[in-house]
Amino acid sequence: MNGKARQFMKNVIGAVGANVVRLLISVVLTLLLPKLMGQEEYSYWQLYLFYTTYLAYSSLGWCEGFTLKYGGAHYEDLNKRLIGGQVWMLFAYEVLFFGGLWLVITVLGIESTKYVLLLLAGASAVFDIIRYMVQSILHTVNRIKEYVRVVLLERLLFALLAAVALALGFNSALALVAAEIAGRFLSMLYSFFITRDIVTARPAPLKEVAAEAKNEISIGHKLLLALLASQLVIGVIRFAIEQKWGVLQFGQISLIISLSNMLVSCVSAIGVVIFPMLKRMQPEQMERVYTPVRTLMSVLIWGCMLMFAPMKWVLTQWLPQYSEALTYLALLLPLCLYESRTAMLSTTYLKAYREEKNILKVNAAAVALSVAAAGVCVFLLENLTLAVLAISLLCMVKAYMTEYYVSRHVPFPFKRELALEAAMMALFMLSGWYAGYVAAFAIYGAGYVLYLLTERKFITAGLRTLKDEFREKKHG
Repeated sequence: MNGKARQFMKNVIGAVGANVVRLLISVVLTLLLPKLMGQEEYSYWQLYLFYTTYLAYSSLGWCEGFTLKYGGAHYEDLNKRLIGGQVWMLFAYEVLFFGGLWLVITVLGIESTKYVLLLLAGASAVFDIIRYMVQSILHTVNRIKEYVRVVLLERLLFALLAAVALALGFNSALALVAAEIAGRFLSMLYSFFITRDIVTARPAPLKEVAAEAKNEISIGHKLLLALLASQLVIGVIRFAIEQKWGVLQFGQISLIISLSNMLVSCVSAIGVVIFPMLKRMQPEQMERVYTPVRTLMSVLIWGCMLMFAPMKWVLTQWLPQYSEALTYLALLLPLCLYESRTAMLSTTYLKAYREEKNILKVNAAAVALSVAAAGVCVFLLENLTLAVLAISLLCMVKAYMTEYYVSRHVPFPFKRELALEAAMMALFMLSGWYAGYVAAFAIYGAGYVLYLLTERKFITAGLRTLKDEFREKKHG
């Protein structure tokens, strides 16, 4: 194995390893918090997380523009005075944004609990966005080890502080919010320490920093809007559920979405490693590795979904008060495949090809469909089951629209894979919804074996291609 291959594997192992730890933390918290908190407090905690998700997009695409502009660069080549100025200008902007948020929600007279949660979410977003900017610097120059440390530290600090709060009997949503804000602040300080030669450098002249900021925002705003739209695909329906059925039902559905998203966050970590690597690849190399990675990733995730029946049984025993909501896992788990593959592979490729405009088109179309689905399923038909089903279907549609644009650069059997995966999704949903635990496992397991037999040639070819890519050249 050559040096580049070894470094790539180290980065993958590091990124995935850190996200496995994050996943374990998420699993523990996702299973413990509903158990230790009342349903109302847990629902308010989920509402806070909902707010922080969207306030994180207040950065205007600044961080995304930096990543796109400097992707594949080397750390020693960066203009540290100019980039350090960017960090502090972004910090000043976010503080002003927080002040504006406070003014707006005060004038609107929002209900007291939501008012407090929104303010705290705004404060949390300030630290989160600044840390994310520093993470973007590390990501862009392929310093994955340091990037991973910052990501991991934030979750470990939150888990530790949350555990202390719960052990002391503070099981309210506000206690958890305080723990998360503290974790984000401390991890931001650690990211400053790692990049101290940048953040402590004397900033470049204000005019230069402002011009660079304008350029990065002009590059990154489309990608930011695309990412926001991607979140809104699910967020619109979640918001509609909260408006129609209240915060308690919102909390129950949010728990199921959290369970479904845990695998997504772990798999998506590989995309962090892939992006800077793709930016340094030749076009023909990018074409060769797409289909093998896509095939093997799909095989892995469909296999992980064999755990649905035993997982649902364990969760029902552990959280009997959420037993009704847990039935929706059968409808939501397929989004693991589509969201993971979109985040890790399809969108990463389109970013490397600088197709932010098409990423935005896809996500904007998906949001329009989400608004229509929310209107019909939630407010017209008042059917929660259809609303939840719509989330997975929308993720599937968004994934295939994204892959359509990838297929214009990278040839792969698009229509064949679409049909095969739609059949797997239908089998999983129908067996999980209508059959008992054992029957659901047996039916889906048989379907998965058939899927492996159908895909065996692609799996073998994919493994061979990846092996050839990373094999050390005798004369290289």
